[in-house]
Amino acid sequence: MGEFSWLEVLRTGAFRTSRSRTILLSERREPSGDAFATMAALSPSITQGKASARPFNSMLHTQEPQEQHQHQQSDKSDEREAQRHRALEFAALNRRGGLLLANVWDLGSARLFEQQGFSALGTSSAAIAYSHGLGDAERLGRDAMMAQIATLASGLRLPLNADIESGYGPSPEAVALSTAATIRAGAVGVNLEDRRHGEAGQGQYTIAEQCRRLEAARAAAERSGLPLWINARIDSVLLAEGQDSDERLALTLARGRAYLAAGADMVFVPGLLDLGQIRALATQLGGPLNLMAMPGAPSAGELFEAGAQRVSLGLCPMLSVMGLLRDLGREVLQTGRWQVMGERFYGFGEAEALFAAP
Repeated sequence: MGEFSWLEVLRTGAFRTSRSRTILLSERREPSGDAFATMAALSPSITQGKASARPFNSMLHTQEPQEQHQHQQSDKSDEREAQRHRALEFAALNRRGGLLLANVWDLGSARLFEQQGFSALGTSSAAIAYSHGLGDAERLGRDAMMAQIATLASGLRLPLNADIESGYGPSPEAVALSTAATIRAGAVGVNLEDRRHGEAGQGQYTIAEQCRRLEAARAAAERSGLPLWINARIDSVLLAEGQDSDERLALTLARGRAYLAAGADMVFVPGLLDLGQIRALATQLGGPLNLMAMPGAPSAGELFEAGAQRVSLGLCPMLSVMGLLRDLGREVLQTGRWQVMGERFYGFGEAEALFAAP
């Protein structure tokens, strides 16, 4: 875009559409409480049918309280049905296999991957934490993470899998609370780690402990009525458990079988890259296997051929963006040129279209 065009953009305020759309998506939430009950407490005339109440009511959808409540109930029912449809679609994608799952942290990254044709998306807890200026491993906290999941789910048409780390608490009750909150936020799948965080200590939960936590997640999903896809993440490889790779594989296999029996739909083993070990695990596991892409990993085709049903991009898209910004900044400061910027430039018109109202 030339200099005159940029001046024209600034003069006409063309950025407002994009900014307004983003704010609307990020603030979309389910209504909390009965708005008309609050109004009635402040001004009884509102519920007494007085003429003075009509102008105020007309500012709020021009509907009577009962009619508005009926519309809200109908909207919630429609949203639940749409979420259930996405959950069934997501389960089918995982069972079919060959699923490439892009992991996102905000609506910008999500819309870009959606535009490229991905059939489902997942959140990356680490990427979301980084975007908030915090480190990984539940430093962001449940409430803030759920708010971001809700923002993403409300702004997408695709099924969304939510990375809920270790469930934001060691107890089965904490996991159940996080699972229910994730479903309310609009996600249709979850990743649940077996690694301890914070006050829970270091290392992995025992198999028995993690099975109870998975059972709690499944029970919470069943209470909600949503066929939630539960992906049980095993960190034996990342933590280098066992004396060697063979023992590590045996430990991973034991955990995976137990987790599937406890209610998980899929087992996720980030860091497992050896194709022979992947084949051995996939053959003996007795359930779908999820692996993670990363620099130096076998190709998606090789991972699927070895037995993976799903390959997730994980934190790597965020790290790639961070690397790009590092290189761009370095070039600008050291050379005063913009070659890196030009090579990866995303047009202003494309960006506006990405966030245009449907």
